[in-house]
Amino acid sequence: MTGSSEAEGAQRALVLVVEDDTLIRRLIGIQLSGLPVDVVEAASGAAALAACARRVPALALVDMGLPDIDGAELCAEIRRRYPGTPVCIVSGASGASDRRLAADAGCAAYLIKPFAAKELQSLVTRLLASSAS
Repeated sequence: MTGSSEAEGAQRALVLVVEDDTLIRRLIGIQLSGLPVDVVEAASGAAALAACARRVPALALVDMGLPDIDGAELCAEIRRRYPGTPVCIVSGASGASDRRLAADAGCAAYLIKPFAAKELQSLVTRLLASSAS
């Protein structure tokens, strides 16, 4: 988790990164460190929902293949519990059926691995801006 910098007293947006692969999860956290966000990491769907209960994220980045729940199912559950939180599926699968499954679950975006840091940062910035308005 990155440190919180509350220079103006406002709480920074929280981005939840749900990825079972430790290296990828940490890499995403590092790639987001250039943005004015706090990052919390979870390695499973259960850990993600527990993190959401502690502090509702402004955005969730969810891997499609988690050990305890399908990423699209987790997306639907996050959207049900926290309708103001957009969810982006992050997956190595690029097929139309995977994208359709994610869209049907209420995902705001679908990011295909591997991706460039700037692509991730741009997507996160856009999703946070659209959810704030």
